[in-house]
Amino acid sequence: MTRTTLNRQMVHIQDELLILGSMVEQAMISAVDTLKARDTAAAKQIFQQDQIINEKRFAIENAILTLMATQQPMARDLRTLAAMLEVNTELEDNPEWINEDPYGKAWLVKLTPSDLGELDDLMDVAAYEKYVAEEEEKGLDLLEHGIDRLVVIGGDGSLSGLDQFRADWPDLLADLVAAGEITQELADTHPRLMFAGLVGSIDNDLVGTDMTIGADTALHRITEAIDAISSTASSHRRTFVVEVMGRHCGYLALMSAIATGSGSGTGVGSGSTTATVVFSASTRLPASFASI
Repeated sequence: MTRTTLNRQMVHIQDELLILGSMVEQAMISAVDTLKARDTAAAKQIFQQDQIINEKRFAIENAILTLMATQQPMARDLRTLAAMLEVNTELEDNPEWINEDPYGKAWLVKLTPSDLGELDDLMDVAAYEKYVAEEEEKGLDLLEHGIDRLVVIGGDGSLSGLDQFRADWPDLLADLVAAGEITQELADTHPRLMFAGLVGSIDNDLVGTDMTIGADTALHRITEAIDAISSTASSHRRTFVVEVMGRHCGYLALMSAIATGSGSGTGVGSGSTTATVVFSASTRLPASFASI
């Protein structure tokens, strides 16, 4: 969600709160007048108006919960690190700066660290380049033990990185031979790096696979968490938005919704996150959830 969209939604919620306040004020005045006049017909109208007020209040609460669900994870992570002083708002309109000037105009945020000692663990550009070079030398470790076949369990990052390592293997051998680290005979003995990848991903987003490693465990954890709050949702007539992982795949959201009886088709995909909407049978979902 962009900052412009966030601000627009916050302004809308503020306007709705003002309208709700006016409705409550008018209802209180009408209630006093009705009590004085002992007007039965007017009392029925006030009861109907009270239902409208409650529905509007529920809609505002759900809008706030939805907004919090999209913003809270990032805010929580930042608070644990530091207090944010400034955000580079120009970067949103100039994303090409990330490639053109990553250490200059493409800065993201300015922070005040809560613990200056944490900065000691951060790497500058030179330290990072040294780290990358050391990682490349791990190919030498494999050769020294006669290893050129690997079985790897991991997600997109692990398998993509290993695939790049496999593609760079011939060039790595050539560099090691040129540097005198290994002999040409050893390089010829291990001309290719081959590996078998086992997908360890809770997203369950691999085509042709019934269940990726970790998806079932994640689903169990989600259902346990939803079971713990479902009674509260029912007793308080509230809608709970439970954010779950899944990136571009709605498997966890959909399956956890079905498993916990959270309604039909409550899996929602939104960019890089998914969510499960949990509601009691007596709770009316707001219009914003009509497309679910």
